Amino acid sequence: MEEWVEDRLHEILGFSDRYVAEFIIGLCKKSDSVSDFQRRIRDTGAVDINDAVDSFLDELWNKLPRTVPVVRPEKQREQEILAYLEKNKSYAMLDDDDEEEEEQAVTVVKDATKHEKRKKRRRERSRSRSPSPEFRARKKRESEDEETTRERDLAERDAFSQRLRDKDKQNVRKVGEGRKDEEAESARLKREAEMEEKSIERLRIESRRKYLSMRKEDKLKELEGDLADEEYLFEDEILTEREKRERAYKKKVLQLAKEHEKARELEKSTRYHMPSDVKNSELEKYVELDDREKGPPGSEQRRWEEEKLSRAVVHFGAKDAEQKRKEKEKQYDLVLEDEIEFVNLLKMAGNQEEEAPEERRRKEKEKERLTLDETRKSLPIYAFREALLDAVKDHQ
Repeated sequence: MEEWVEDRLHEILGFSDRYVAEFIIGLCKKSDSVSDFQRRIRDTGAVDINDAVDSFLDELWNKLPRTVPVVRPEKQREQEILAYLEKNKSYAMLDDDDEEEEEQAVTVVKDATKHEKRKKRRRERSRSRSPSPEFRARKKRESEDEETTRERDLAERDAFSQRLRDKDKQNVRKVGEGRKDEEAESARLKREAEMEEKSIERLRIESRRKYLSMRKEDKLKELEGDLADEEYLFEDEILTEREKRERAYKKKVLQLAKEHEKARELEKSTRYHMPSDVKNSELEKYVELDDREKGPPGSEQRRWEEEKLSRAVVHFGAKDAEQKRKEKEKQYDLVLEDEIEFVNLLKMAGNQEEEAPEERRRKEKEKERLTLDETRKSLPIYAFREALLDAVKDHQ
């Protein structure tokens, strides 16, 4: 209905709104007739009444459902009598005979009303004296419900009293039981304190081990970096005895650390270790030292397939055929080495002297240093180098 009203308002007035539609529908429900509805709309002053608006109001009045008031027969008869009296009052003065007739009509109305009231009282008395079957059944159900409710209340009361008695028995404590409970509680607290202390100590040790392992890696990297920087920066410099001893000490420490790491890797190669409470990955627990495993991803799957395929293929010959084949390959390797030596003998010697390794290494260092100097000079701040150094020296 609201959508239809909104559409009609948009057609007639050029606009529509949900609240306006609800307001118009509410006025229509409150109105007693179409004319009353039109009067209410006109009193608002919001809409100018014309033919289109009148037709819209008529359609809305006809479409909107409304409840028809139900009039009782007694009320309808009284209204007819009152209407008859009002009609008589509108007439002109009559003779005495007419007045008597009017008084007789009023008397008839009063007698009829009294008669209806007496009939109503008689019906009520007869209903109260002889109860109907429905009334008796309702009374019976009510009595049964009361009995059921009473029995349920008694059962709940007994259950509640039993719960109270059980609770009182639980609250009654014996002297011996109380002492045993206190001893058990103190023993439990003592055990928990000891376990907590042990767990804290164990966690402290594990944390220390993890920290030392990470610190060892950092220190090794730091030591390698220091040695590399010293060799790069002070390769051609003359060092003092103390500096030489420090460099030799650092190299010795680095060498020992690497040897210790290799020893630990060899210890892993035993393929078994004592179980520990620390849950490590499978890679840390077991190390395979087969050179064939050091390959690209998927090599393990490929190796497994090759082993299965070799088992499925039938082989003929002696068991030492593989060993003989390897010896034969070694023999051919020696022949190839002899050929290479023979070719080297036939090479002609050149007239250019070969540089010594130290000289070649020195030239490479010099080339790198020149490259660094060129890069340094290409920086924008290189032009202010001297002024910056003087300022740092003066304000230091």
